[in-house]
Amino acid sequence: MRAKEAPACCLLLLLVFTSSAVRVSASFHPKFVSLLIILDQPGYFEELKSWLDDVNFHNFTFAVWTESWYGTNLSDYWLLNSTRLNTLKEYGILIPETFWVQQHEPSERRTIIDKLIDNWKNIVGYAPKGIFDFQPDTYTVNYCETKGIEYVVGYCFDQYAVDWMTERGGWQLPYYASQDHVLIPNDQGPQGIVVLPHQVWDWASSFTVTHNLDTHPLSLISFFEGNTSLAEDYFLNLIDRSLEAEPFGFASVQFEWVLHCKHNVQNYVKDWIKTLLSTRNYDFWTCEDFSRWFKSEYETTPSYSLNFKSPYDGQEIEWYYCQGFRIARIGDKVVSYIEYNKQKPDKFLATTFAPNSTLSPHLVDNCIDDSLTFEIDGLGGGQYRSPIHDSGVTYTGELREFPLHYIPEIPSPIPLIAVLLLIWITLLFRLLKG
Repeated sequence: MRAKEAPACCLLLLLVFTSSAVRVSASFHPKFVSLLIILDQPGYFEELKSWLDDVNFHNFTFAVWTESWYGTNLSDYWLLNSTRLNTLKEYGILIPETFWVQQHEPSERRTIIDKLIDNWKNIVGYAPKGIFDFQPDTYTVNYCETKGIEYVVGYCFDQYAVDWMTERGGWQLPYYASQDHVLIPNDQGPQGIVVLPHQVWDWASSFTVTHNLDTHPLSLISFFEGNTSLAEDYFLNLIDRSLEAEPFGFASVQFEWVLHCKHNVQNYVKDWIKTLLSTRNYDFWTCEDFSRWFKSEYETTPSYSLNFKSPYDGQEIEWYYCQGFRIARIGDKVVSYIEYNKQKPDKFLATTFAPNSTLSPHLVDNCIDDSLTFEIDGLGGGQYRSPIHDSGVTYTGELREFPLHYIPEIPSPIPLIAVLLLIWITLLFRLLKG
């Protein structure tokens, strides 16, 4: 095949053990796990305190929903009660949660962030170093960085028409975001705001089977039809296998406290987390501590690679990611390929969209959609995943060298020529007849 110039790709950096304020893995292949609890509804505080006391882990990140803080009403269940607030502060770091920020004009987004930071300082006692959002907004993230925010957490890997949101093309390992589009790695200079994922999605079977194959406990218990033993086994194995990524592993476990209590699965989640903490020699850090480590180790987004075998059905897939592109291969077929330097800026830098929440959350045209464009789009077809749009490209070489060999298929001009010829003949016939 004719070669073409490859997009610029970041060099793989060697991890170096350095001293810091937090414990650093003593291996050459660090493995990090972050545990985050979403407090998006009031209630079940006494249950949470008992749960936290039993787990006895003090590196949680708590993402607190603060919609009422956008106005003047500060009657917030979790933060305006000193007993509840102090309990959360005892067991971890608190950050604010934002939601559907793309429905607001840019000036309103700045106001939202300003109020959040001011209220956090006044009530929590410190400025937040991160924000939580299931679908980070580029404009808001850029503004957050100017206000001292170091990371945004909550991105949902290749989500397609779930909860009125679609965001395909990003990554579920840490990276520095471009100021043009939050799903694109920054290649214009050092560092930037760090993007962390909401969960770990099965790198293979979440695409081909169901979006619900991830580290979200309630999703797994539901998928395995209440068989909590199967769900726990899958949960632990998914984390273990995802942490084999190079040059380091990162896995995120997050769940909504009140939702899990309403479904009476909070004690199963407690057992899973206690097992994870007691049987794995991983670094269990807050999102804040991890982001600071990442910024101390990497001036730019590193290149990542992962050979993954699904603990659900044994599907195997290879992934490679760098500043220039993202690629996945199953067998000898490249099934997903995105060139980041071909993307347009995030349209929500200047536009807005408010989904109609009374309609189905899986209605494609009623979603906030900031997805990137794909060169090859053949990975999907599962429940709540994008349809497959092509059959992939055969390639057996190194994934990092794929751009040197890939020649985009040019549509054949024959159908267009045939249509034009038919039009010309029709016009000629009418002229001769008239």
